[in-house]
Amino acid sequence: PVGGDEPRAATSCQAEGSGVRLLGAGLPAFCSMRSVAWWPCAAPWRVCQESCLLLAQLMSRRRLRLYTAAATAEVVKARSVPWARLLAMAAAAEVDGICSCKDADGNAQPGALVVLLAPHAATSPCVAVSAVLLAPESSALSPADAKQPRLLLLASDDVLEHAMPAQSVRGAQPIQIQAEAQH
Repeated sequence: PVGGDEPRAATSCQAEGSGVRLLGAGLPAFCSMRSVAWWPCAAPWRVCQESCLLLAQLMSRRRLRLYTAAATAEVVKARSVPWARLLAMAAAAEVDGICSCKDADGNAQPGALVVLLAPHAATSPCVAVSAVLLAPESSALSPADAKQPRLLLLASDDVLEHAMPAQSVRGAQPIQIQAEAQH
């Protein structure tokens, strides 16, 4: 969106005398999350799922890539992964890009990111999903989950099943989003 907080609806225009009518085009890239209480205030935009794969090809920061099927299975099944576990996966070369999600002091930097999941087979396409890195004090986290920053996948079950078609991921949400309120 340019010049506003909300994505624009499809527009309609007609070239004079041509008989050609354009109803709308393009994919939403970002969505404002300013009115969502649990979203990190310092980074109020989330990546729209529709444009994740395209944006991931252009991003140099805020992009994690999972290299192994085991790492993908763990993250997709859990949907919410503690920062310490992401660091351990990075140390084991199962995930790359963790440094681009740290602030100048080396701490987790809350906000939106894209996660590239390892393909489940050599001929499978890469699946990119929208995610957010939440600070421990986020109201989205239950007291049990609020001990450290966490990665939270935002993609729907349908999207995640493309990464793991042999296993069901439906309903696997161990983290409960707390009630939303205005910032």
